[in-house]
Amino acid sequence: MPAPRSQPSRLPDPDGVAPVKTAARILLLLALGLALAPGSPLDTMRALGFGLDPQRSLHSFFLAGEPMPIEARKVGIYGGFGLAAGWLAWRRSRATRLQSAAVYAVALAGIAIMAADGTNALFFDLGLPHLYAPRLDLRVLTGLAAGLGMATLLWPVWAQAAWRSPQGLIGLRDLAAPAGLGIVTIVGLIGGQAWLMIPVSLVATGGLVTVVALLNGVLLLVALRREATADGWRDLLDVATLALVMAVLELLALATLRYALIGTTPLP
Repeated sequence: MPAPRSQPSRLPDPDGVAPVKTAARILLLLALGLALAPGSPLDTMRALGFGLDPQRSLHSFFLAGEPMPIEARKVGIYGGFGLAAGWLAWRRSRATRLQSAAVYAVALAGIAIMAADGTNALFFDLGLPHLYAPRLDLRVLTGLAAGLGMATLLWPVWAQAAWRSPQGLIGLRDLAAPAGLGIVTIVGLIGGQAWLMIPVSLVATGGLVTVVALLNGVLLLVALRREATADGWRDLLDVATLALVMAVLELLALATLRYALIGTTPLP
């Protein structure tokens, strides 16, 4: 009898290649959706963030006389998350653990710093005792610290749910590149560089969608009993696409709910 034909084994996608292609496709689809949506791309980004972001003009950067679609603090949070998640998808896509307790400490410290600045700003708005007057630069910088921390803590959860063979650790060096790019961008925002409006808004909105999509992805993998089964990014394409679509629909549903309850009345 002839020997049974062996099936060729599929090698995992090498880190640094497939994640970049996947991120490029997602950004292309997002840009295409913004281009086809009614209204301007900024209007579409405002709609996506409307359910979670108060979008108060006094809390937002103005570039060329127009407010950004997301408040300064959320630009930092979601933009930082998007930059860090993109870096980790490229360099540490299969990392399910942090390198040391110091990485945990830095991530938690970033979130705590943002919470402290936000609490101070809330006390200022309510007329309560506070340490200092809120400033846009502090809002966005502390938001960036929180976004980097959130991505550092959430990515291993996603990786553990996704990959059959975990690989690598997330260290402090992995935060350097997204933190550096974020700080340079914030300097440009503070300086009023109008050309940053679209790219920064796109990254921040993409980061917001990514936060929700990653959480959706983890829940979908568990619900479908597909946790820790992926050998390559292609194995996650269906789940990732569904998680992304769900994220957009969820954000639009929240925006619709807010509009139904209070219309366009500014939140405090």
